[in-house]
Amino acid sequence: MNNEDSGKDSLSIFQLMQDYNPHKLRIAEDNIPVQWNINDEYLGLYQVKEVLGKGGMGIVHKVWHKIWKMDIAVKSPLEKIINTDSGLESFIREANTWVELGLHPHIVSCYYVRVLGKIPRVFVEYIDGGSLKDWISDGRLYEGGKEKALERIFDIAIQSARGLDYAHSRKLVHKDIKPANIMISKDGLVKVTDFGIAGVKAILSSGDSFRSDGQSVYIGNAGYTPEYCSPEQASGKSITRMTDIWSSAKEPGVPVSPQKWH
Repeated sequence: MNNEDSGKDSLSIFQLMQDYNPHKLRIAEDNIPVQWNINDEYLGLYQVKEVLGKGGMGIVHKVWHKIWKMDIAVKSPLEKIINTDSGLESFIREANTWVELGLHPHIVSCYYVRVLGKIPRVFVEYIDGGSLKDWISDGRLYEGGKEKALERIFDIAIQSARGLDYAHSRKLVHKDIKPANIMISKDGLVKVTDFGIAGVKAILSSGDSFRSDGQSVYIGNAGYTPEYCSPEQASGKSITRMTDIWSSAKEPGVPVSPQKWH
């Protein structure tokens, strides 16, 4: 970006601040489309770059934040999850438990929740290496042979445990630890993601369920992924930090099979 372009950006931001009107801003926020398109720009602030993933709860976009000058990930839930006033309020409340965790080197930072297009969007730190689920499926986890792979698996387990220990010290249980919720940067930094999202699952009615590869199953006010949930979680008993510990013990290198070493 040249100096002239930078000046134009600064001027537009300055004018936006000068012309700030809560009512006009709310109208602009409400008029944003529910479904975001690649390369579209919203509020002169968010530029959509790509779809990072889709699942039972919604969609995740990679977005360029024009003021912060950085990529972020934006999680948008399905409309059916928040199709009532109470559902919207519950989603925002539960998602804000993630924001309130604050900063930790082994937790994906959640910056804020903002309602755009009448959908509460969760704005979080973008991790460039993908999830542990990605590393398992594309073989990155097993590169370098057995010894290197085991070293990598133990490192991932230790780093994610540090993030969970911090969350537990803040009285927050994740409830859905699995490879898809362990993010890994290209330089090997491991971060746990989607805190508070397990609480969002309680918003769904007892008749709703979603089942797909690596996605959660929601039954009434209990949300879990069968392959990784603890026995007490599956049986509907009270949940403690032990649930996360159980799930953590199952997720680091699954599946670890001889065919994966190379």
